[in-house]
Amino acid sequence: MRLASRRCMSTGSASLRADGLIELKGNRLNIPGWERLKKAGDFEPTYLHLESHQAAA
Repeated sequence: MRLASRRCMSTGSASLRADGLIELKGNRLNIPGWERLKKAGDFEPTYLHLESHQAAA
């Protein structure tokens, strides 16, 4: 797995900040609207549980 570069992370976080989806204050990350962030990122909760879903199939 390849990790994102600092430049890529900086650009991505700037976009999320501009859209009001995240707030960075010092070394703290605040997510003022979790539901909005999930919608913007097409969040799929089952993606995080692939092993348990595969075992059940």
